[in-house]
Amino acid sequence: MIDWVHDQQLREAVEDFLKRFEGVFHYDWEYSLDCLSDRSRRDYIDPGGTFLRPYPSMRYELEANNWGNRGALLHSYRALRKLVPSREEEFHPGPMQENYFDWLIDEE
Repeated sequence: MIDWVHDQQLREAVEDFLKRFEGVFHYDWEYSLDCLSDRSRRDYIDPGGTFLRPYPSMRYELEANNWGNRGALLHSYRALRKLVPSREEEFHPGPMQENYFDWLIDEE
């Protein structure tokens, strides 16, 4: 069980994630909107990718290209996700490939 109150590493990861999230979705919102527009999205997310995994077939180096706040947010998300175990069915109730979240630990 996770000690949400006393786990310093978890608290720091949550604080960092919130700061990065606000960077993309608040302070840098106009730029984020531009990057997510139909005309720009293909430059930042591969056709088979998602916001959280923009380049499924590549490593993480490209995530911050011309959108540094997104790269920092994704790095922070993966660090936090490693600390908070999840049951995959809570996030995706339909059929899923085995080890769906394994890609999160490959950043090193």
